[in-house]
Amino acid sequence: MALNKWRCLAVFLILVTKCGADYSCLCNYNIELPVHSSATAQDAAIGYMYEFDCKPVVSAAPAVPAGWKTIAFEHQLGYVEMGGQVEEQVCPGVKPDTDRLITTQPPTTPKPTTSSTTPIATTRTTTSISTTTSTRKPTTTPTTTTTPTTPTTTIATSTTPQETVTTAAATTARVTATTFMPIFSNNTPLRLVTTTSAPPSVTYGNTNLCPAILHQYTREDQGALQQYGGYCYEIVPIRAIWAKAENDCRAKGGHLVHIDSTGLQTFVYQWIKSLQFDHACWTGLHDLHAEEHFEWISGDHVIYQNFFSDRYGNLASHWNENCVLLVPYAPYYGKWDDVICGQPGLLGDTGQQNPFICEYKIQAQHASPLIG
Repeated sequence: MALNKWRCLAVFLILVTKCGADYSCLCNYNIELPVHSSATAQDAAIGYMYEFDCKPVVSAAPAVPAGWKTIAFEHQLGYVEMGGQVEEQVCPGVKPDTDRLITTQPPTTPKPTTSSTTPIATTRTTTSISTTTSTRKPTTTPTTTTTPTTPTTTIATSTTPQETVTTAAATTARVTATTFMPIFSNNTPLRLVTTTSAPPSVTYGNTNLCPAILHQYTREDQGALQQYGGYCYEIVPIRAIWAKAENDCRAKGGHLVHIDSTGLQTFVYQWIKSLQFDHACWTGLHDLHAEEHFEWISGDHVIYQNFFSDRYGNLASHWNENCVLLVPYAPYYGKWDDVICGQPGLLGDTGQQNPFICEYKIQAQHASPLIG
C-alpha cells in the first residue's frame, strides 16, 4: 500500500514538472516567414522563420496591433504578422537557449574595501570543439581553454599535419571562429540571380528548394545560400585551411563546390559580386595526388577549368600549391588560382586560410566520411 502511494506521488510530480515546462509558441508552416523589428510590414526583416520553425510567444511584451504576435527571436523581440499556416500552439519542454531574451541587470555599487588589489591580465576564453561523425551533424563536446586577448580565428583540430587526402576520420568537422569575416555589405537576401550564360533548362535562384536544415546552417555560419540546378550552394564567411573547409561541408552533407560549366562559373561569380564579398573562396579542386593532375574532392570528373593565366608566377613554390581558389577581385575577376592548402598544427594552422563555398545536392543524404 505504501509503495503504491509513493508511485502515485512520483507520477504526479513528473506530470506537474512536465506541464510547468511547456510554453506558448508560434509555429510557421509556410516556406518562409519574415520576422520584423516592429509590428509593421514596412520595417526590414531581422530574420526568417522557415517551415516547421516554432518560436516562444512573449506575452509580457507591449500591446501590438491586431493580427501581429510578439516572439522571442535570437535573443531579441521579433514581430510576426499572423496569416495562413501560422499557428499559436503549446510547445513541450523548455524554451530554447538560442531564443531566450537577454536581460540586463542594473549596476551594483561594490562595497568599499581596504585590501590591496593585484592587476589581472586580460584574457579571453575560446572554445575548441571535438566532434564525431553522425548521420547528420557531428556530436560536439566543448572544452574551454584560456588564451591571450589578441583576436584570432580559432579552428580546432587534432589531426596530424600532412598535405595528403585520407579517409581517416578527423577529430573535428565543423569549423568554428571567434571572429567572422566582415558581414556581407549587401544584407538583402538574394532571391534571384540573372545571368545570360545560364542554359534555359537550368533552374536557379530558388532557395525554397533547399532543405530547412541548410537554411539553419547558413544562419549559424552567418553566410549566404543560393540554388542552381540540382544543388544548393552556401558561402561560409569563416577563414579555414582547405581540409577543414571540406570537412565542414561534409559535416553538413555536402562538399566544397565543384564547377563544371561556364554557366555555373558565371552564376557563382555574379552571386559573390552581388553580395559585395570580395574574398577569394576555396573550391573543391586540388592536385594533391599528382602535380597538375587536378581532381574534384566530390569525385566529379574535371570537364571544365577556368585558371588565371599567370598562376605559374611563383615557380619556386608552385609545386606545393595544390588547392584551388575562386578569386572575385581584380585582376582575376572570377578566375581560379592554386595556392598552398595549409596544414593544422599545435600552435595554429599554417598556410592559406580562406572562406569557402559548400555545395549540397538537393535531397541528398547528410552523411559522408571526413578527411584528415
